[in-house]
Amino acid sequence: MLAGSALVVLQVVLALSDASERGPRPVQEPVVARNVAVNERTATDAVIFDPVMVELAKNMWEKDSNKANVYMQLQAKLTGAAAKKGDGSSQMLLQDIPSAVLSKPTYSAFMSLLDNYYRDTSLREIETDAEKKEIQHFLDLVTQTDVMKLLFQTLVKKGLVANSQSAFRDLLHKLWFVNYPRHRNIPGSSGFEHVFVGELNRGAVMGLHNWLQFHLLEKSGEVNYYGYMYSVPLGGGPGLIKYRFSMSDTVKPVTSMFVGTSPEFEMALYTACFLLVEENKCAVRIGDKNINVRTHKYTRGGNTYIGTAFPELGARD
Repeated sequence: MLAGSALVVLQVVLALSDASERGPRPVQEPVVARNVAVNERTATDAVIFDPVMVELAKNMWEKDSNKANVYMQLQAKLTGAAAKKGDGSSQMLLQDIPSAVLSKPTYSAFMSLLDNYYRDTSLREIETDAEKKEIQHFLDLVTQTDVMKLLFQTLVKKGLVANSQSAFRDLLHKLWFVNYPRHRNIPGSSGFEHVFVGELNRGAVMGLHNWLQFHLLEKSGEVNYYGYMYSVPLGGGPGLIKYRFSMSDTVKPVTSMFVGTSPEFEMALYTACFLLVEENKCAVRIGDKNINVRTHKYTRGGNTYIGTAFPELGARD
């Protein structure tokens, strides 16, 4: 269980800071969609080994001073019949996360974003001024980290962004935070919401590939962890899991995510794979393991945004 009065105070302050401006979110009820959602299985199966991408991922992992996987201990591996279906765990995925980790600036800024979204993609997302400031604050913090500096330098060399911090922040904002439709023409989704927050689209669970958001939702009783199929250790602790869970009484039978990685590392790695390797399996080596990162784009009005991004176990050594 998450412990410590410091975290409780932090979450309460974040929740109350802009509540008067944001107002209550309406009750979410799944609505049958008429358009096709971005599907996490529609990216190609081609595995691309880009030397620049491989070196970048290696360096970002080594430079990520905020990774927390050494503190993580997973619960309940799925075995036997439970590995095929059903709930194989009476425990939470992660029991304790030190408050010292969660109070780090990029973590606390990340958590402040998580309550800014409607879960149902049929509901229009409207950003308040307070929410816009939270996004800007988060981007200001993550772009100052060593991980994001490595990404910035690589993108400048590749001619993918101007040599300007403001241009870099604008690019990240466009790729991750611009709202677009997955349901009819309602702008009820974004790359950040899908990957880091989680959504319901036509009653199906979509995205939610972030360990911290998953843990917070599990603590509040909004998701139910069923157990994991495999866990890949990365540098002294769990780093990647393939697992099963339910949200709003709807099961997501198989999905995967990093565990213990910092918000800036995940956003930087997914952004790099999206821009350098595009819609293929982006082969990288993290720690001493081969990992494939899947990304898929969403294109609208001549603009391209991140539709989804998530990690998978790569080729065996």
